[in-house]
Amino acid sequence: MESSKSFNELTAAAFHTEAFKQFSHDAREEVADIIADMNIHTLLDLDCGTGLLLDQVLSKRPDIDASGFDYSIVRVKQARERLNDKNVDLRFGQAIQLPYPDNSFDAVVSTTTFHHYKQPAKVLREVHRVLKPDGEFIICDTYLSSTLRYLNSVAKPLNKVADMQIYSKKDIWRLLNATGFTGIQWRLMNKFAYLVKAKASDMPLIHEF
Repeated sequence: MESSKSFNELTAAAFHTEAFKQFSHDAREEVADIIADMNIHTLLDLDCGTGLLLDQVLSKRPDIDASGFDYSIVRVKQARERLNDKNVDLRFGQAIQLPYPDNSFDAVVSTTTFHHYKQPAKVLREVHRVLKPDGEFIICDTYLSSTLRYLNSVAKPLNKVADMQIYSKKDIWRLLNATGFTGIQWRLMNKFAYLVKAKASDMPLIHEF
């Protein structure tokens, strides 16, 4: 029991430090800049939370037709309050069944949420479905070293904080390839975050950033 408690405390601490929060903030700022520089007209923020990223993107690119989606009604309400002066379509639901027609978006973005999905392949197939041909999917998510990924996997049964799947570079490439994405580009953004860009295609092709 004492050993289980120590794993709990160690894993929880890894995700509640000021350094982790700052790296997450910096990564979101960079993602907003990346999206603002893209030649797109329609954007979906997958599990948009309280609308922080959409607010940053639309401050730079008010011409984008933006949508936000989240599984939490409370967060959708908070996003509406944050974005009440912007034209954003905000909806509630589950990422494994997105409430949008096929070929709806030029780009879909997911920031610091992908590691929570219990059925990531289903989510990726839905993202692929709602993207236009050659539309771009951007993932910015938590990065941990192989040692911390191991500790996280050990602690998963013991602590809700650790109830997440932290992916390696190889894991993400395999998932995206298996669900019809191509042109996969992966890089570290900082100590605690990685960025992946991939295009919706029926012809999987892998190359490095």
